[in-house]
Amino acid sequence: MSNQRNPFLTIVAAATGLMFAAPIAYLLLLSVAEQWTFPHLLPPRLSFGLWQTIWQREQGLAQSLLVSMMISVVVAVGSTAVGFLAARYVSYHRWRRGLLFLSYIPFAMSPVVLGACVHVIFLRLGLVGSSAGVIIAQLMFALGFAVIFFVS
Repeated sequence: MSNQRNPFLTIVAAATGLMFAAPIAYLLLLSVAEQWTFPHLLPPRLSFGLWQTIWQREQGLAQSLLVSMMISVVVAVGSTAVGFLAARYVSYHRWRRGLLFLSYIPFAMSPVVLGACVHVIFLRLGLVGSSAGVIIAQLMFALGFAVIFFVS
């Protein structure tokens, strides 16, 4: 095999990356654009005035961002660590196929039925509206993904 890159694959990869980045770039541009009307291809002025207004008026925005970031990190690190250990256990277990099937249950169930069941349980445990409840709810899906990912 040659170490040279295929130019076609490079173009396809670049086009795919551009396709995914374009909506995000457009939304960021839209958030700093002022007086951007239809016939103009680019906005006449860019300003962070809207961002400043939001950060000044919304007092709890920074705290909400911090809580969201904390929840994301806890779910990501927790599901990766526990999912890796669980996948290792599942991989060498004699009931591997059955245990792996259990990992697919959160994705195979109807979201409405799963949500209703989890909501009743969370109500009884007092987890509704708490950070711990959000972490546990996200871990149900993230752990399944992690086990499925790490088993292979």
